[in-house]
Amino acid sequence: MNNEYTLIILFHLIFFTYNVCKLSFLGKFISLRWDTKSIYILSFIYSFLMYQIGKFAPISIALFYSIIIVLIFIETTIIFDGNKLLKYSLGFIMPLHVISGSLIVLSIYSLATKLSFMQIVGQYSIHTILRFIVYATLIVCMLLVGKIVQNKYFDHLMEEQYRLKVFVALETMMIIQVIILGGMFSYAPHNSLVMTGIIVINLLSMGVLYCGVFITIGIEIINDYKSKSVSKASDSMYKNMLMQKAIHTIEIDCLTETVVDFVSHGNRVDDYIGRYYSQISHNLLRYDIHPEDKELYKTRHSLEYMRRCIHEGRKYYDYEYRLKTEQEEVFDYPIFTEPKNLYTWHKSYVMIEHDKKSEHSRAFIVVHNIQDEKNLVISATTDALSGLYNKQTTNELISEHLNHGEVGSLFMIDIDNFKAINDNMGHDVGDSVIKEVATKLTHIFDSTDIVGRVGGDEFIVFAKTIDPEIIKARAIKVGQMMHTTYYTDTMQITISASVGICQVSPNCNSFADLYKSADNALYHSKRSGKNTYTIHSRSA
Repeated sequence: MNNEYTLIILFHLIFFTYNVCKLSFLGKFISLRWDTKSIYILSFIYSFLMYQIGKFAPISIALFYSIIIVLIFIETTIIFDGNKLLKYSLGFIMPLHVISGSLIVLSIYSLATKLSFMQIVGQYSIHTILRFIVYATLIVCMLLVGKIVQNKYFDHLMEEQYRLKVFVALETMMIIQVIILGGMFSYAPHNSLVMTGIIVINLLSMGVLYCGVFITIGIEIINDYKSKSVSKASDSMYKNMLMQKAIHTIEIDCLTETVVDFVSHGNRVDDYIGRYYSQISHNLLRYDIHPEDKELYKTRHSLEYMRRCIHEGRKYYDYEYRLKTEQEEVFDYPIFTEPKNLYTWHKSYVMIEHDKKSEHSRAFIVVHNIQDEKNLVISATTDALSGLYNKQTTNELISEHLNHGEVGSLFMIDIDNFKAINDNMGHDVGDSVIKEVATKLTHIFDSTDIVGRVGGDEFIVFAKTIDPEIIKARAIKVGQMMHTTYYTDTMQITISASVGICQVSPNCNSFADLYKSADNALYHSKRSGKNTYTIHSRSA
């Protein structure tokens, strides 16, 4: 009697666990209408119901299986929400496994004991143990499959429902087959050949079912696996390519926030390993990053930003900043005087690896010195002698600014008597004068203004203001600073600047119009005796 009670309790426990696992497993792919508590209550009631239904098996195995199918149909209808094809195709997978598994287990037990189906199910305790084995096996299978199959594969089926229709039709035929098979051999005497045939037929049926599953979602799983494999290979190649040119490589454990590895110029720096990443980053930020780049560096190098990228699904990002160098001179261009010549451009490539299973993340920071690349950009956009923008770049930058509907004023500046410097004092002195003029212009105008050299002694400045007072003050300052006398042992030559200015207006808002108007104003300054400025107006 005690053994019978123990068996009943074990059956309720295993079936309760099976039903909760089944509903939770299917709930990954179809939305549930009920909450977790309701599912527990239903599974508890369902375990008692299924135990009682087992008593129908000695009467008719076909009837027993038919009742199971009907109950599953009712359960699927009331618990799951969403697309009907999807929920019934998934809902009937488990009872098909239960019925086919039961027939296989019954046949194996029949071969071992020489008993017929009806003799086995007539021994209620034996039949309960066999059902126990089937449900326990299915629990293990669901746990394993749940780790492989993801809901995104079923989301794709919503776009191709013809696959679901085929699969539901296949399931329906298999349900009819197993019920007929169970009914046909319920009352047949034991026959080893028949029992073996039932095992083979059910195994083949399950094979057909899994072929249907493969046709339905297997292609997506394989393609996804291939995509991930290619992605991992690409990630590895990308990482190796970056590391080959790296001056610094840092590996960070995002969970512990510590440095796992630190390589600088090909040498491992053991002093940094195991330290908190924030300490190293803070020291670099405090002493070595250019003041204008500190905020960007602080944000992009922070673990908080990396975690945000993980949340957004971003695996890579990069950014540029200036890092203090030990060299005294980095640039050969006069525009980069002052403290800027103590910094070189660097680029950090950040790669983040996130393991969804363990929720563990690692970040790799690869730092490149990109000063040579910057120098190439500078050489392509700047005038080699003055360090200012060249003619083409000046025109493009001003046109781009005007295309956005922005205001400003165009200064055309011509150096008076510059030809006399070249002819009488030599081109070396002339080159020095051009560099000096360029340096003075960068001091007079704001860093946001566009300053360029467009000819031998011709300069253009686009000041991003139309304030008359500021324009007048800048024009006067240009005249004052450019008025310079150069001496040799036998002569002296004074240079000055003639300036023509045109403001952006509704009637003059293209580079061509501004250039023409400023050039006319410059011509007026030249005719007025040089060393002066003229602001273009209709009256002028």
